[in-house]
Amino acid sequence: MIDKRLFFTATERNSIPIGDALLDYLPNIGTVLEVASGSGQHAVTFQKRFSQINWQASESNLNHLDSINAWITYERLDKKMPTAIQLDVNNRPWKLTESMISNICSIVAINLLHVSSWNSTESLLMESIDLLGNRSNLIIYGPFKVNGEYTSQTNLKI
Repeated sequence: MIDKRLFFTATERNSIPIGDALLDYLPNIGTVLEVASGSGQHAVTFQKRFSQINWQASESNLNHLDSINAWITYERLDKKMPTAIQLDVNNRPWKLTESMISNICSIVAINLLHVSSWNSTESLLMESIDLLGNRSNLIIYGPFKVNGEYTSQTNLKI
């Protein structure tokens, strides 16, 4: 069997700091929908770290979907973590099952907005409003700067 796992150095490097930041914002139970999950390294790391929630990875790129699911299998999370779903942030409304919609308690976007179009930003915000209303968080992480300085030391190496 061919190992389809992708490995991104930056993802590995920033998993702990992002996880630490998520501690203050993630719900205690329910499903967290991660959009644009990339390789899947964050998804499996966070599913293991925050075992009380269900981490639902998603991705539009089919090679990345294969990688995410390969990481889930490799980490032996098959029984806990759902298979990644194909989701393109720009295609509204997002095609989610009723069960998933009713269980989503937070949406996470890591390293998406700084590499995508304004349309992606608008779509992420509008879908988050539709799915979460004012009952939960949309959590966005990226290599953002405030007053010319990165907000996270891990982003200095990008």
